[in-house]
Amino acid sequence: MKKVFSLILAAVTTMTAANAQEAFEHMGASVELGTTGLGINISLPVVTDHLIISAGYNFPSISINKSIDVGNGYVNQQIDKVKEAISLYNQAAPLLSLKPIEGSVERISKLDAEAKAKVNCGNFKLMLQYYPTTQSSFYISAGAFIGNGEMGSISGQISQDVWDIYKQAVAINNLLPKTPIEVGGKHIGYVKEIDEAVRFNIGERTFHIRPEDNGHIGAQLKVQKVKPYIGVGFGSSVPIKRRVGFQMEIGAYYQGKPTLESAQEVPYDIEAMWQDDLADIKDMVEKITWYPQLTFRITGRLF
Repeated sequence: MKKVFSLILAAVTTMTAANAQEAFEHMGASVELGTTGLGINISLPVVTDHLIISAGYNFPSISINKSIDVGNGYVNQQIDKVKEAISLYNQAAPLLSLKPIEGSVERISKLDAEAKAKVNCGNFKLMLQYYPTTQSSFYISAGAFIGNGEMGSISGQISQDVWDIYKQAVAINNLLPKTPIEVGGKHIGYVKEIDEAVRFNIGERTFHIRPEDNGHIGAQLKVQKVKPYIGVGFGSSVPIKRRVGFQMEIGAYYQGKPTLESAQEVPYDIEAMWQDDLADIKDMVEKITWYPQLTFRITGRLF
């Protein structure tokens, strides 16, 4: 990629020197809307009207909201274990001169999360547009989109009232002895699984929401930061005959294979709740190594 840009820069420098009287005489600006979001650009002819350099920025982002069922089966299994441990402990407390544990633990009727999927369109871009002939507005565009390496993100939030039920179970579980005591052949103590009980699968990957996460889950779709681009279009980036013009461009940039990353991922657990909708989205997104662009622009000449 560096070699390509070096060759382009060398060509631009050579041709600009030969056309010094005609280069940099005009400047244009544009606003755009397309599959890469809303954007702004500044354009400058560097070799008469045949070669134009353009720099711009596309703004994030597009968000999609959806309610998902995280699944209460596994977490209720652990809550039932806590309830049983508390009951046995309180039965044995008078015999062992221990103070009974007060408080109740409830099962969770439904464990929903409000999920948000966000597509991150925030990228700087640097392009060269080549117009083969001044008799047509057709051009070829090449360059790169430069971003933070994040294609998008997925986040979710469990409702506070449901999360309070879970936190109550965790809090009461913390009152049980960390080292189990044996009563009547049974071991009574802390149920460690409750701390990682809220978990679900996206494909064959498992994620969990810990008590300290306060009901929040987050993951990012990572791609490469520098994304080479190629495209074609019609219309002038720097209108000469008029002050205002229109431009349409179609192309694609190479971002590599997107990967899902999260600090809340744990080893795969086949027993966790399956999120088929999110798995389908993840599988589809991971196949998009080339991100398509269809853009419409309103262009204008500044001088």
